[in-house]
Amino acid sequence: MATSTELCLYKSLSEIADSLASNRKGKTVNVLTVSRWIKRGCRDVAGRVIRLQARRYPDGWRVTERAVEEFFEQLTKNALESYAHLEPLNTTSPRGTAKLLAANVVRRAANAARNQETAAPTKRGRGRPPKNNAPVGS
Repeated sequence: MATSTELCLYKSLSEIADSLASNRKGKTVNVLTVSRWIKRGCRDVAGRVIRLQARRYPDGWRVTERAVEEFFEQLTKNALESYAHLEPLNTTSPRGTAKLLAANVVRRAANAARNQETAAPTKRGRGRPPKNNAPVGS
């Protein structure tokens, strides 16, 4: 049986969501997002699934602030490890800026090609479609 001090450590998903900042102009994280982190997890850059540790109580899921911190720490640690092999760009030199611009050009070209492959072919006609001059009600 859970003690009263244990219940104080665990917070509801809405309390956790309200305490987290979002990237969306000051809005908070949605409760369903926190629930998804518990149930399905979040993929890190290596493709591994990281799940938010939580406890199920009769009135819903409960999470500690420490579990949220560990969840974000694990995602950050895995991301930094995967980027460790890359050499840092020196954007103060013209050569570093050129590398950065070239990388952006390559990325945009790859995205455009990918979008072109997945786009449905469109039938292009000439000008406006002909007007239908049939009488109304016939």
